[in-house]
Order: sequence, then structure tokens, then C-alpha cells
Amino acid sequence: MVIIALALAVMAEAVKINTAELKEAMDEAEDVDDALDVVRHTMRDWGGDYKETLKGMPPLQLMDNGIALGGARDIMGKVVDNSLLQGSAEVQALAKAENRLAAAKQDVHEAANNKDAIKRAQLEAVAEELTNEAVNLLESTKVD
Repeated sequence: MVIIALALAVMAEAVKINTAELKEAMDEAEDVDDALDVVRHTMRDWGGDYKETLKGMPPLQLMDNGIALGGARDIMGKVVDNSLLQGSAEVQALAKAENRLAAAKQDVHEAANNKDAIKRAQLEAVAEELTNEAVNLLESTKVD
């Protein structure tokens, strides 16, 4: 019984939060926040208005393994806009998934028209891998 009481006392001491250390950590965090505010203000003064600076600049051409993410047309003829891609990681993931599915479709088509069984199996395996990558990209866009 005494051993259990001593073990509980030791565990209670280990769980205690040192308020002095906590206060010191909070003060350091406030100092970091203040420093970041100063840096942001200085950078804004130094760099000027970013909207004015970037005015007229064309959107970036985002690529996925050498394939442009923007400008691709779907079956209905709709085009993915480059400026939309730049503003959202979710839209980029969707465009990458679309590229993977298009490549998988091409591989399946080539496999269906290939007379060599080994080459057909290789193309089917690549198509399956691309499809799995597309599914993973789509899963990454889901919100919990």
C-alpha cells in the first residue's frame, strides 16, 4: 500500500506544470509575434504594394511531370484556368489526378490494342498504378 502511495506521489510530481516555465515560454512566443509583425511591416514598406508590382504579370505555368496542369480540356470542352490553379492546392491536386487518369486511359487503350501479352500486362499495371495515384490525390482533397 505504501509503495502504491509513493508511486502515485511521484507520478503527481511528474505531471505538475511548472508555471514559471510556462510563463517564460508564453513571453518568448509574444516576442516572436512582435518580431514577425515588425518584419512584415518592414517588408511591406520595402517591397511596396505587391498587387501593383505583379500587375500584368502572366500566371505561372504549373507543371506535373512535364504536363501542364492548366489549359487542359475535359470531355465537355471546359478549360482549367491557370490563375485558378495558383490559388488552390486542392485544384492543383484535382488537375494532377485528371492527368493521371488521362494517362491511365491512354495506357488501357494501348493495352487493348497490343498483341503482346507481356506488354499488355505491363501497360495494365502502369494504368492501375496511375489510377491508384489519382485516387490518392482525390482523397487528399477531402476534408475530414
